[in-house]
Amino acid sequence: MPMSKTKKTIKLSPKKNSVRVKEKPVILITNDDGVSAPGIRNLVEAVKDLGKIIVVAPDKPQSGMGHAITIGSPLRLHPVHIFEGIEAFQCTGTPVDCVKLAVDKVLHRKPDLCLSGINHGANHSINVIYSGTMSAAVEAAIESIPSVGFSLEDVVDPTGAGDSFAGAMIGYLASKNSVNPSDIKKAVVYGNVLGSFAVEKYGLEGLLQIKKTDIIKRVKLYEKMIRF
Repeated sequence: MPMSKTKKTIKLSPKKNSVRVKEKPVILITNDDGVSAPGIRNLVEAVKDLGKIIVVAPDKPQSGMGHAITIGSPLRLHPVHIFEGIEAFQCTGTPVDCVKLAVDKVLHRKPDLCLSGINHGANHSINVIYSGTMSAAVEAAIESIPSVGFSLEDVVDPTGAGDSFAGAMIGYLASKNSVNPSDIKKAVVYGNVLGSFAVEKYGLEGLLQIKKTDIIKRVKLYEKMIRF
């Protein structure tokens, strides 16, 4: 007697959406002038759309603290509501303390990027050693966290050059989705170029007046000056 053939029914599950939603990078912002300083407010404003921003900064000015940490007294960390829509904390310790507490107690992980500043006054030459702003960035770098320290000479503050520098630099890194040294160097170059033009042309609106040939010429100049 011939055997009857049975048909197998195969159920097809709906095809899952293979499109991955890119998560925004976690960006830690700190400084040495204090959580209420104008510089850190401008830095937050410049990069707030580029990732998830977390601010952990000293509760008072800590300029000139270098790489100091707090040993002999308790550290306090309090939430503050200074930046609209941004989670922020003030710390009783130094800028380096802020980075350590942010990683261990606030984020419970390393951020994708650490930004420090914008410092009240230029951090160049020997000032880099004493600067709490730069030491916070160095502390993050020691922990293998890509980091950048920003400073701005007060005389050019009204031009918005600091904002254009920070925005151009971090925006470039975000668009490249990379923290390779070569990309960081390019970001520093382009950020410096736009920042310097903003100073000369009195703000971001003045950038529209710049010719492409002038930008290329200055980029080549800065590439020779900035070495990694």
